[in-house]
Amino acid sequence: MQISGQDPIRFLEKYLLDVKEVSDSAPASGGSEKRSVQQDQVEISARGRESQALLQQVNSLSDVRTNRVNEIRQKIASGQYVVEDRKVAAGLVRSALQDNIL
Repeated sequence: MQISGQDPIRFLEKYLLDVKEVSDSAPASGGSEKRSVQQDQVEISARGRESQALLQQVNSLSDVRTNRVNEIRQKIASGQYVVEDRKVAAGLVRSALQDNIL
């Protein structure tokens, strides 16, 4: 496809970006010529703002449940922590199966 009479890039710029041409042959008016530049604007919906706020709250949460960790540490130190072999084995098998499936 050939676009005659114009530089294809300028044609696409005008079409896609709504670029306004400024004539190079226009006489210099001795002053500064101002061109208005159209700024892009984004408006975020109320739902989007709410989602962003919730995401920030979730990201600020700790991944470690310190109260649970301290409880287990105390049980280990006092000799009261009991490891349930079957639960550990079942968890390992479940995890292995999930890893192979996914």
